[in-house]
Amino acid sequence: RGTLIIIPPFCVHQMYHQKNVYYERYILNLDTQWLENVLCSKQDISEYLKPSAAPLIMPLSKEQLSSITQSMQKVLPIIQEKSIKSTAEFLNPLSVLDSAVHDTHKNKFTPNMFISKSQTTVNEIIAYINEHIEGNISLSDIESHFFLNRDYLSRVFAKHTHTSIGRYITIQKIAKAQEYLNTGLSVAQVSDKLGFSSYAYFFKVFKSVTQFSPLDYKQHIQISNASD
Repeated sequence: RGTLIIIPPFCVHQMYHQKNVYYERYILNLDTQWLENVLCSKQDISEYLKPSAAPLIMPLSKEQLSSITQSMQKVLPIIQEKSIKSTAEFLNPLSVLDSAVHDTHKNKFTPNMFISKSQTTVNEIIAYINEHIEGNISLSDIESHFFLNRDYLSRVFAKHTHTSIGRYITIQKIAKAQEYLNTGLSVAQVSDKLGFSSYAYFFKVFKSVTQFSPLDYKQHIQISNASD
């Protein structure tokens, strides 16, 4: 409870749900290109947010946790709005997170390590997958888009992420499925929207990743929302 985890874009991860144990977490996906545009400079981005940074796991104090939670709860109701106000409110949790990190790790950040050409390629592949996660994206699509040999693609992706391209696509699809189920879409709608060949296959993949069936997950979300 009360742990901040910051994961750079090239670092593939997976969170597991322990069945019948319920907990909350806030997940904030941050596009550093967007942040560069907002700040008008790459130099203003904190070292721990840059693509070449190492993952950061940091226990939060009660005060830090309370501050971050309050700022996230404030921005959630307006996160879908396209306005100056929503952008300004979105920057507030980032400011709170940044303060928490720097208060805990004063002067402990080292300059970013050199990003190799192959790691840059992997970062671009991940961005492409995330952009096209809705649909039947495949290794062949990635191969054609980047004009790279399939064996090279698979090898370099596994080298930097310690997983396969297929596995990464699966994890991202299920993460997106959870997001859609949270919005109230039906299981069948989510399966179709994410390009699964059948409901049965979607059910199988979802449960293998989350340990819940899609329906169980949806019912849990409904119960949690009702209790709030």
